[in-house]
Amino acid sequence: MASGAVHGVLDLRTYQLVAGAGAEFNRLFREEALPMLERFGIQVAGYGPSIEDADRYWLARSFDSLDDRKRQLDAFYGSEEWETRFDARVLGLIESYHVLVLERTAALPGELAPPAD
Repeated sequence: MASGAVHGVLDLRTYQLVAGAGAEFNRLFREEALPMLERFGIQVAGYGPSIEDADRYWLARSFDSLDDRKRQLDAFYGSEEWETRFDARVLGLIESYHVLVLERTAALPGELAPPAD
């Protein structure tokens, strides 16, 4: 871990998207899923497509603790809105994904930013 005090956790996800799905995934995330995450009080620390491969994507979310992460993600992914509006659409664009949960230090969140439009 980097030096510094721990300030919660960072949930970092990387996605391998279905070939050619990058633009649609980015649109769906920015226009629909990001506002939903915000409504659920989930802090997005950064997101966007890979600069080397438009069919790879990343998402970083910040939580106060592992317990808060579990509670907020359970509420988000268990919601009727996610299950009826997003689950099948989003999963249909994802070939695979990986999750890494890190201790967050004071310096880390400011280093992440969404891509410019």
